Amino acid sequence: MKLIPNKFVDLVVTDPPYLHDKGGNGGGHTKIATSKMYSKDSMVISQMSDFTKDVCCEMLNEVKRVMKVMNGYFFCNDSLVPHYLNWALENKYKYTILTWNKPLSILNRERFSTNMEYVVRIYDKGTALNKLDIDTYPEKKQYYSKYQYFPQIRGKDKLHPTQKPLEYVTGLIELSSNEGDIILDPYIGSGTTAVACKNINRNYIGFELEEKYIKVIEERLNKIT
Repeated sequence: MKLIPNKFVDLVVTDPPYLHDKGGNGGGHTKIATSKMYSKDSMVISQMSDFTKDVCCEMLNEVKRVMKVMNGYFFCNDSLVPHYLNWALENKYKYTILTWNKPLSILNRERFSTNMEYVVRIYDKGTALNKLDIDTYPEKKQYYSKYQYFPQIRGKDKLHPTQKPLEYVTGLIELSSNEGDIILDPYIGSGTTAVACKNINRNYIGFELEEKYIKVIEERLNKIT
């Protein structure tokens, strides 16, 4: 991100690493995800589940620098919500907490199960949501709700362990940007943000560390005419 000029980006939509509690053994009451994507040796689990307050704020400070006007959507779990909100308050920005409800896949009988994720929107003045044509496209009414329901990506369509629904990402981008705008995703993963941008005529910048996911992104984008 340090290579991006100041005030260059119109919108950020990203799914940064989460902060996970790795303690506890489940005590026989936890259903464990068995997919190879969740291997303890994978980069996502072994290196990217310690997204602490300091790392989160470092990322947000860079986002602030590259934004024309602060306007970003950040997927996160409940452990990180306070850090996003505190940063927004310290920088005198507004915020909204959106929720993505998804079918329960892992039941944990020691604490409330995780069938919800959060999207924290941090924004400044002059970033009102777009007025979409909901008369022609009534399905877009749901974009305006703080509560969204989309099933998780499963089976052969799941290309990354933290892949988000294309419909949801597309809705966020449509609400908060215009054709030709530059959308930034510093943690682009399987490329969902890039695919959404290409589908609705936005430009995009994305970063990914793992070579195998870069190939996945290229394959997804090459399928779009």
